[in-house]
Parts: sequence; structure tokens; C-alpha cells
Amino acid sequence: MQLTGLNGPLTDISDYFIYDECGWINPNKFSREKMPYWLHGFADLAFVTRDLNPQQSDGWFGPNILRKSLQDQPDLWSAILLINGFRLYYEYSNDDRVIKCLVNYFQYVNKQSNEIFQRE
Repeated sequence: MQLTGLNGPLTDISDYFIYDECGWINPNKFSREKMPYWLHGFADLAFVTRDLNPQQSDGWFGPNILRKSLQDQPDLWSAILLINGFRLYYEYSNDDRVIKCLVNYFQYVNKQSNEIFQRE
């Protein structure tokens, strides 16, 4: 019911999910939480894109604008929301790409200065 209710057709009714307009795709747009929250709910329905290709070589994934959006430091919170969706997908699929993606991302996080974790 939820697939045909709010989650499924949300891509048709919200500009946050129009591919070319989404801040996670289009570097000229800002989007922080809406898409990750939506994906978290969508992953609970055991349906995700299976596409982890957007992860960059240093482990970062998500909009580049979020790399320096908080006092010239990365905004890690929105990725955490998406990671929850990845975790749910892994529990469903055992897709090893999820583990590789998360290891790469957390290696990226581990390279950040301690200041980033002390912000208020």
C-alpha cells in the first residue's frame, strides 16, 4: 500500500525527486535531507536503485555542495540518513557493494579533522 501511496509516486509529485533537479545530482541545487529520508522509507519497502556508482574515489557520496557547506567542512548528517537506507538494503540483499561503499565512506569520514565532530 505504501508503494502506491506516498513513497512510490512521490517522484512524480515532488521537485526534490526530479532527477535533473535533485541536489544530490545537480550541483547547482541544494538538497540536504528530503531525498535521504524518502530513500530510507523506500528502502524499507525493499526497493532501491542498486546504483552505487556516484560514490567518488575518496569515498564521498552525495551532492558536492555538501562537501563544504558547513563552515567549509562537509555536512555528514545527510549521508547518515542515506547510510541507514543502505544498511536496510544490505540486510535485504547481502549485496557486497554496500559494504564496500560504506567502508570507503567511513574511511573518508575518518580522515576529517576532529573539529568537524565538535560543531554545535
